[in-house]
Amino acid sequence: AAAQARGRGDRRLSKGELEDWHGSETVPEGVIADLFKSLILNPREQKHFRCSEGARTLSDARAMTIDLFLNFFRSSRECYHTFLFASVDRDEVFLLVKMPEAAALAHAELSQHLVQLSPDAVENKLRIKLSTGVHNPARVPYRRVLRDAGLLRRYPREDAAPAAPAAPCGDPRTPLLGPGRGVLPRADEIQLLYDRVTDFLDLETMKRLGLLLDYFPLHTRKRLLRPDFQAWGGIWNVWRWDQPIDEIQAYFGTAIALYFDFVAYLVKAMIIFILGTLGITCWVWAEHGLYNAIRQYLLGSAYHSARIALAMWTIVWTEVFIVTLKAHVARRMNQWGCDSPDFSTVKAQENPRFHGKLQPSEVDGNLLEVSGQAAGRRRASLLTALFVSFVVCCVAGLYAFFAHLDRQGFDWAYGMASCVVSGQIKLFKQIWKTYSQKLVDLENHQDLEGYTDSRGFKVIVFQFINAFASFGYVAFAMPWLDHCPPEGCWGYLCHQMVIVFATFLAFALCDIVEPVAVITYRTWWREQRASSRQGHELQKLSYFERQGKMLTYTCDSLIEDWCQIIMPLAYVVMFGITMPGCGVLALLCFGLQMRVDAFKLTRFMRRPYPSKLMTKTRGGLGVWMRVLEVLCVFTTLSNIGLVVFSLDPFASWSVKHQLILFGALGLGTNGLKVLLGCLCPEVGGDVLLARERHAYQRRKLQHVLVQNAAVARESKSFKEYFGFESPTRPSRSLRKLLEAPEKVAHPVLFRASSKTSFSGSPV
Repeated sequence: AAAQARGRGDRRLSKGELEDWHGSETVPEGVIADLFKSLILNPREQKHFRCSEGARTLSDARAMTIDLFLNFFRSSRECYHTFLFASVDRDEVFLLVKMPEAAALAHAELSQHLVQLSPDAVENKLRIKLSTGVHNPARVPYRRVLRDAGLLRRYPREDAAPAAPAAPCGDPRTPLLGPGRGVLPRADEIQLLYDRVTDFLDLETMKRLGLLLDYFPLHTRKRLLRPDFQAWGGIWNVWRWDQPIDEIQAYFGTAIALYFDFVAYLVKAMIIFILGTLGITCWVWAEHGLYNAIRQYLLGSAYHSARIALAMWTIVWTEVFIVTLKAHVARRMNQWGCDSPDFSTVKAQENPRFHGKLQPSEVDGNLLEVSGQAAGRRRASLLTALFVSFVVCCVAGLYAFFAHLDRQGFDWAYGMASCVVSGQIKLFKQIWKTYSQKLVDLENHQDLEGYTDSRGFKVIVFQFINAFASFGYVAFAMPWLDHCPPEGCWGYLCHQMVIVFATFLAFALCDIVEPVAVITYRTWWREQRASSRQGHELQKLSYFERQGKMLTYTCDSLIEDWCQIIMPLAYVVMFGITMPGCGVLALLCFGLQMRVDAFKLTRFMRRPYPSKLMTKTRGGLGVWMRVLEVLCVFTTLSNIGLVVFSLDPFASWSVKHQLILFGALGLGTNGLKVLLGCLCPEVGGDVLLARERHAYQRRKLQHVLVQNAAVARESKSFKEYFGFESPTRPSRSLRKLLEAPEKVAHPVLFRASSKTSFSGSPV
């Protein structure tokens, strides 16, 4: 967590809204104390909160914020490992926090956090024979007895350090790192730390009020310096498509790991698509020569029979890709334990833009739900439809205007229309990026996963309509509503595809390079500013402080990366027959995007929050799988429509026969989809077998625990299974403290003082 200690000057608090802290008057005494009491979420701790008197300015409030954090993390009950230091220009204070393993395990037991059984323990202590090559045991809620019995898998510590002498809690000499192997991965400890802190403190309100600059997980440098991560994050390894997916999932979380796994899977599938396209191109080469194959087929609009074959190949490839992708994602989710039936109460990451109100649920009055969410979604859907209609009208009006210019004798009109359409796509994309955020805010999503799904669906659907409305108009509406250019509507569609797709790839390359350039400039500017303020050259930023200046990889960044992959794919599968060579360009774009994303995540971005992404009901990829399914439907309609209405010999048929052919091809495609679903089900037999194994292991573990719960101490039966004596009484843990909070004599005592000095903090 990073907190800004003091701003330049002594800005004052206004008397009005507490969130509007740019007035010129001090607030009355007690206002800041009441504000800090509201930042403590637990009512029991609010009663014991103590605040220093006389705090009336923003500088006092920021100093109190740091003291509040130190008081919480260094209290005798929490006792986290902390380290406080100042920035090189002494403008900020950084607080490094690490959750001790004992506190993490206690909170894991309280929250029913899922941990994985050890393969050796499953065979030796639960007496379950695992098949050869099976190294994915079940995940169960954490219990201390499981750890003591050696039933849980242990993870090595990349940041392990030699053991240091014990130091009292709160002592800055307390080591941040600990040796050995733990039953919790580092990503799980970050989740538990976030869950524990947000149980007591309202971090998002602190950020909104200017008391807290930011908070984020820190990179583990030794992990990033490992050879597999170094090779994966190398910018020049464009053609290296093998990725350490399991390591990515353990470090960055499930959401980002699924993104990289999807891109790698898409790259391999795209190679197969290009091989099919190459076969059709070789056929044209053999029939008409190399020059005509390149000039008239790959870059032109001739040889309709080859394009019909390419359209059929595109439809089959897309259907097979979607079906096999679902099975692949199901295996990944099972491998990472994201389809476990057990429920963990560890909170998902909160949506920082949530501003709704909570009310008791109608199903269970003990639960809280967001009020007015359905009405907000209706308003957002209506406004989305209005904006999309406006964009479609703009596209139609644009082509009507240039058609009028063409009739007036301006030969350059349709050529100019293609260039203007490319700019229009980019313009409306930027407008929608801001407008869609406000629409999603109307829906009041409480957690970040729901916000990401809703925002991602709105962004990608609009980009589909924005990018392909002009193609749909030229291919299917222009022959009926307007007159075609001299080269014909089909020839003009092929020409427009070359211009628009090339422009899109150019903009995509700019979006790829932008984050790297921005963080490089920001770091350089920060060091230069610090040197000028101090009057001499300062030391380079430390690795910890440098992360504070890095860009944040937010959910919007992940959405943008998904769009940068799906949009070129949509160009290829929906209108690729107009430019058969676009698959090669898309493959280059995918490879470069994957390498740059890995490069910026490991070197130029803060470490994202490693979300677990328990999306059992939405199927792994969540909203993106739904988008791909919709894309598959539009791929079928687009390719069949182009074949029937634009390519010879079907273009010269009557409308009646064209519609009959269109329906017949559509029914054939549906039959192909049903056949592929039978041959490759969404959840394969290996996943069903793994789930059955996990269920049996959980039942066997529960049977062992229940069987030995009533066994007295020194029981041979208990030792036979676990190898140690049965505990006479459970350990004192956070579970007991929170199950009966009114019986706890010593709650966490929060205090905040504005007189605390941090001038002696190391730089």
